[in-house]
Amino acid sequence: MPNDPPSWQLEGTIARLESGLLEATIDVQRPDLGLQSVVSLLSGKPVRVKSARLLGLQAGDPCDAAVVIQDAYTRGRDVIVTFHPAALPAVALQVYWRAVGDDARAVAGVEAIVSAQTELLDSDPTSTVSSCLPPGETFLLTGDEMPSLRPLAVDTAEPIRATGGILVRCGGTDFSLLEMVHASDDRGWTIQRSGSMLATRYRVLTERLEKGVIRRSRLRTMVLPRDNDREVALELYRDFVDSPAPLTT
Repeated sequence: MPNDPPSWQLEGTIARLESGLLEATIDVQRPDLGLQSVVSLLSGKPVRVKSARLLGLQAGDPCDAAVVIQDAYTRGRDVIVTFHPAALPAVALQVYWRAVGDDARAVAGVEAIVSAQTELLDSDPTSTVSSCLPPGETFLLTGDEMPSLRPLAVDTAEPIRATGGILVRCGGTDFSLLEMVHASDDRGWTIQRSGSMLATRYRVLTERLEKGVIRRSRLRTMVLPRDNDREVALELYRDFVDSPAPLTT
């Protein structure tokens, strides 16, 4: 397995993840789209996660993706974008998409570290992190003191409310996708059928915000081999919950 740390390279407005286990792109002008062109290299050959979009950040009305980009750059494992959403013009949102992984377990992924600040005495920074996942056998990861996985049928367009995260065995591949929200930031999320895909929506930054205060939320999406994926998923969730707050400067 590769030992070189993953890194991002910025070409125009497109940041490209260079990793021995995972490839992806981010359009820094469209933070609402998150990771695109996702390719797993876990088996040693590239396998595209078809039509997937992971960990996109939106503020206010989900139909309004208009933003004013204040800053966008890459630094090692991170893509960092700071912007003012049209829906919340007095709030500055920042997202770090940070490449994470574990060569020993042969897993790789990206953590989204979302933060907000304002110059107002009081504001509501509530935002949404959303993904579009490929279909496949699906398990709900319960986000409680004793996390577990149970089969989940997403058969209709009606949203299913949950906490914790979700494990999807991507059809026609030998890998699975694990998406999870940190327990301290878990305000509930929904999953629903959207055409042939699965759409997830996480509410983040739900506490009121005042000048001089920074709010943060954290989520992760991991790609892991199909073998023993349920056991590994629970280990990865516990590791995420126990991980220290990330440094962002």
